[in-house]
Amino acid sequence: MDEKWAFSRDDSYQETNAKYKALHQFASHYMRCQRLPRPYLEGTGISTTEVHVLTLVSDNPGITVTEIARLMSITPGAASQFVGKLDRMGLLHREKQPDNAKLVHLNTTEEGEVLAVETRAYSNYHISQMLQALKGCTQREVESFFKVAHRMDDLFQQMLADPSAGGF
Repeated sequence: MDEKWAFSRDDSYQETNAKYKALHQFASHYMRCQRLPRPYLEGTGISTTEVHVLTLVSDNPGITVTEIARLMSITPGAASQFVGKLDRMGLLHREKQPDNAKLVHLNTTEEGEVLAVETRAYSNYHISQMLQALKGCTQREVESFFKVAHRMDDLFQQMLADPSAGGF
């Protein structure tokens, strides 16, 4: 059975635009949900992005600021600011390497590890909500969604790596 492409040359502008709009709304709603307040962060003064940095350090002991920047698709300067705040708050610490003063490895403190564990529990709960929402989909449909998500991510990474190529 031939499958029709999601976007084809035969689509009218209205059909293509409706598909693009659905994708855009999905991405916008997802990003808005990512910024919703997290009850376990209340009163800590820590943003969701900062707690993601902390969890990344917890998951990758000895990680560097440069590696954080690459993994989170942020600038090294932004990663350094997040790390600096978390360090000042006593949630992580920097370990300079004796043979290379420029190389600094990051690790969580005990307090930082507690917060990282809470973050993982919160994330697991929300992942289970997302999976529950997919109950009406077949395994093939879910796999197709993730295949498309990975392809779109590759495209976005290329666009971010070379902004002169233009965006949408």
